Amino acid sequence: MLIKNTGTERAHYTVAIRVEGPGGFDTTVRMSTDVVGVYPGGTWPTELTATDHTKPVPQHPKVTITSAARRPLFKE
Repeated sequence: MLIKNTGTERAHYTVAIRVEGPGGFDTTVRMSTDVVGVYPGGTWPTELTATDHTKPVPQHPKVTITSAARRPLFKE
């Protein structure tokens, strides 16, 4: 996953991703860029690992972004 800040100020991002698959695999993973924020024009590469302790990880999961929020560090 790659988050790109297309705004004019640094911003924090919060994203939730749902991962579903055969056999009942269903989990939601979340990430945020709260440490320093993403600089204007910059990107924030993130690798998320989805696990469901009761189901095996599917080979071809369905991945959906369920929410994405941008919060400017300073007022734009």
